[in-house]
Amino acid sequence: LEASAGDIELSDGVARIVGTDRSIDFSAIAKAAKTPDDLKGFGEFVQDECTYPNGTHICEVEIDPDTGATEIVRYTIVDDFGVTVNPILLAGQVHGGVVQGIGQALTEDTIYGEDGQLLTASFMDYAMPRADKFPFFHFETRNVPSTTNALGIKGAGEAGTIG
Repeated sequence: LEASAGDIELSDGVARIVGTDRSIDFSAIAKAAKTPDDLKGFGEFVQDECTYPNGTHICEVEIDPDTGATEIVRYTIVDDFGVTVNPILLAGQVHGGVVQGIGQALTEDTIYGEDGQLLTASFMDYAMPRADKFPFFHFETRNVPSTTNALGIKGAGEAGTIG
């Protein structure tokens, strides 16, 4: 637009020069900025110390002594992920990881026949956990910011699975 930043108004998905009819929409700006030839960046970051999340997962189960059937009665999670950027997404990520871990431990199995044929090749045959088989998960965080990075964050990617 060849104007100073103070003369540009941003609204309704458009950047326009105040007092004129000159404008450009945000998608055109993004397209123009996609691969500018003069944009170059170089850098290096060396992490001297590692950052680890920590916490505990407690799974209360009932096991039928006659059949061996296992039922999860209660599942409690308390984790420390440092500074949390999005608590709702974090809770969902941990919840999904817990379900994945429980599935790996209790129901999922790759089974082959005596002739080497895979018997659990489809979702009809492969036992995965169902949402109605899980109790409410009690999830809390007791976050202590990490001292090894500027954001104070810690990883949360596998916490639900490896608990």
